[in-house]
Amino acid sequence: MTAVEQKMTRLLESERDLLLGGDLHGLADISKQKEALIPNMRSLDASARTRLRSAADQNDALLGAAMRGLRGAIRRINAISGAHAPLQTYSANGERAALSQPRRRDLETRA
Repeated sequence: MTAVEQKMTRLLESERDLLLGGDLHGLADISKQKEALIPNMRSLDASARTRLRSAADQNDALLGAAMRGLRGAIRRINAISGAHAPLQTYSANGERAALSQPRRRDLETRA
């Protein structure tokens, strides 16, 4: 295994650990280090590139799952935030109207 392949493998493993640990802030530094190695990867043979591509694809799947989780959390936060807004509806003549609702403090009680 060449030095370039070893370094990229270590970076991909670190990236995987960060993704599994939920430390998305650390990904920026790893990304910069990976970008710096890319020009040196031309010297790798096809099997080394295939191994690295496989590890990168696995990390990509983890990153996609993290993004879906974050989007879901944002949707949930927005739904909870909007739960206290007045309900909007339309009157018989087509004008927008807000229905008043009693304030419920127990709407969201899950931890």
